[in-house]
Amino acid sequence: MSSPTTLIIFGATGDLAGKKVIPALFYLFEKGKLPTGFNILGVSRQAMEQSEFRERMSSIIRKYSRGNVDQRALDRFVDLFTFSAVQFDEETGYQDLANALDTKDRSQGKTNRLLYLALPPKTLPSIFTHSGFQNIVRQGVVGGLLSRVIVEKPFGVDAESAEVLEKSLATCFTEEQIYRVDHYLAKDILQSVTDFRFDNNLLEHEWNSDSIESIRVRLWETLGVESRGEFYDHTGAFRDVGQSHMLEMLALITMEKPDSYDAKDLRLKRLEILRALKAPTADTATQSTFRAQHTGYRSITGIDPESTTETYFSLRTEIDTPRWKGVSIYLEAGKRMHEARKEIVISFKAPYKNNVIFRLEPQEEIVIEFLTKKPGVLESGIEKRAFTFKLYETPSRTQYIAEYAKMILDAIDGEQKLFVSADEVRATWKFTDAVRALWKNNFVPLASYAPDTDEAVVQANAIILK
Repeated sequence: MSSPTTLIIFGATGDLAGKKVIPALFYLFEKGKLPTGFNILGVSRQAMEQSEFRERMSSIIRKYSRGNVDQRALDRFVDLFTFSAVQFDEETGYQDLANALDTKDRSQGKTNRLLYLALPPKTLPSIFTHSGFQNIVRQGVVGGLLSRVIVEKPFGVDAESAEVLEKSLATCFTEEQIYRVDHYLAKDILQSVTDFRFDNNLLEHEWNSDSIESIRVRLWETLGVESRGEFYDHTGAFRDVGQSHMLEMLALITMEKPDSYDAKDLRLKRLEILRALKAPTADTATQSTFRAQHTGYRSITGIDPESTTETYFSLRTEIDTPRWKGVSIYLEAGKRMHEARKEIVISFKAPYKNNVIFRLEPQEEIVIEFLTKKPGVLESGIEKRAFTFKLYETPSRTQYIAEYAKMILDAIDGEQKLFVSADEVRATWKFTDAVRALWKNNFVPLASYAPDTDEAVVQANAIILK
């Protein structure tokens, strides 16, 4: 049973909270998953009355929830909310907030405190220096209760800035209190990877370099940068999805069996893979990495007219462990691609060339491709067929809402296995910085591709697959 909890959302009127956090909370509320004694305190710079804030929360649910919203349920949900205005660069607001939380605890009973920092990461170090913020954390752990914090990616923009963020987090929180979000880890299909591999005796004995030729992690999107121009131009495809989502996906599919499914053991096994990744060098970069930008990108609002930011990348690497030595690892992602396809493809060696695919889009499924006799009594010869296991809750499930709901619920329960450790962040940035340094020094020139085509894939494969 989950403990009574006060969720304190910093940035409650922002884009992230509106599109993901608030709808995810309503999703949990509708399913009866929120603990007894759960309440939500929204914190924002913008001053407003309690009634205005609650109406704003109602509007968000009506906008982002699919289908008809039960008004009575919505009314009960927004009754969980209160609001407090805090100027994040001023001490007084934090002290007032800490006092308000203490008053609530005395009148309604003490609760665990879960802080959700739905704010730009660059603002966090200064927030942690305020003694009022530190009081909110410290006073939430008296009497056997707990304070925890959820932190959104990006965790810095490189290894150096990530370390600054980690040191600032450490001034207020221990590692056991910190929940770093990578919402891909909460996707149903990726949660199933450990069960598929380690709870079955079907393929795990073949899950190594003796049988497997290559592993490909692919995130193709038909969407473009849309309204994220300024952010994306300072980030690029590799830092946006490669450094976080794709490397964690790779770690899941290749890690050794953990001693248990506890967070500590799972995160340690993911870390071992991330530390074993072989980064390209100046001598190998042109044969093992490719970067490109789609035409028309520089005319998008917020984009530098002379931008060299990649909207597509492909690279080949290896995992330097006994299990995976010699297996080609491919990472590939891009915007404005010819189709939406997000998946992990494990390709087995000749002569069979079987594949196992963990697919996130266009639908969540596990596919096992194999060779078998052509169907029909009079037919002969073999052909490729597939077993397909579809995974989804409902065909109309809103993207990201269920994943964020799962992460929030796990944070309430103190379960960290779907969250990223500090050491994992360090390992992913070490690999990412090595690749980006080669690109920055133009060891790999920036190519171009026509949007909504497979032109980038064809160009990359001509180089990477040699």
